[in-house]
Amino acid sequence: MQELVEKIVSALVERPEDVIVRKIQGKVGVLIEIEVHPSDRRFVIGKQGRNIEAIRHILSCVGVAKNMKVRVHLVGDEPGS
Repeated sequence: MQELVEKIVSALVERPEDVIVRKIQGKVGVLIEIEVHPSDRRFVIGKQGRNIEAIRHILSCVGVAKNMKVRVHLVGDEPGS
């Protein structure tokens, strides 16, 4: 799952060497944390949030197949920022 996200995000950004994907196992499910260079955040988010929502949808489907809840968080994507 983590490798899948790394490949997708690395293909979207201008600085793939700066892509960091962390998998944090929780009690209920998994949190996938994506960190990219600040100038590349716009590519990961995409127009009207379409890219990040597509990534979230893909991982949600993977989670359903593995019977687990998967959340995706883009570092720096806090409410109000």
